[in-house]
Amino acid sequence: MIGAIVLAAGRSERMGRPKPLLPCRGTTFLGAVLDTLGRTRAGAIRVVLGRGAEAIRKAAGLPDDLVVVNPTPERGMLSSLHLGIAALPPGVRAFLVWPVDHPLVEAETVDRLIAALEASGAPLAVPVHAGRRGHPALLSMGIAPEIETAPETEGARAVVRAHASDLVEVAVDDAGVVTGIDTPEAYAAAFGHPPVGE
Repeated sequence: MIGAIVLAAGRSERMGRPKPLLPCRGTTFLGAVLDTLGRTRAGAIRVVLGRGAEAIRKAAGLPDDLVVVNPTPERGMLSSLHLGIAALPPGVRAFLVWPVDHPLVEAETVDRLIAALEASGAPLAVPVHAGRRGHPALLSMGIAPEIETAPETEGARAVVRAHASDLVEVAVDDAGVVTGIDTPEAYAAAFGHPPVGE
């Protein structure tokens, strides 16, 4: 089974409003990520929320069993990742790590990551577009203990760096993997207009 951890616990300070609920493709950032996951081989989805978790859960119509609440999101993304991994059910052999501010990733990209990890036996797979690594990454459950001991200042990046020689890069024609939308300016660049209300 392939799992997915959607990281959506940040304070969205640079955006000025909760990123999970920003409009995107007729839904929201979070809705777009979940819709995309629904068209892939991934299951066992967990959404990690922080401050305002209940309001976001209700607005997004998330069932309780998908939601993991990080009580201390100010500790950073790594703390959310720890909680997401702990909430995955038994039988998950690899999991996507998907920041909610990358809502434009295509379903085909996710399935290509899964296929590449399975074919290579590598501990992790990362998408690459135009020479740039992006999100989401797909990590084997076998390296989850390394995430548990990664330094908070670096988080999962330290694990990716430690596996520089044995990870698999998956070249994709999907600019969504490198389109992080965390400011009003980035939103306007991606959608051609500022967030509603700006």
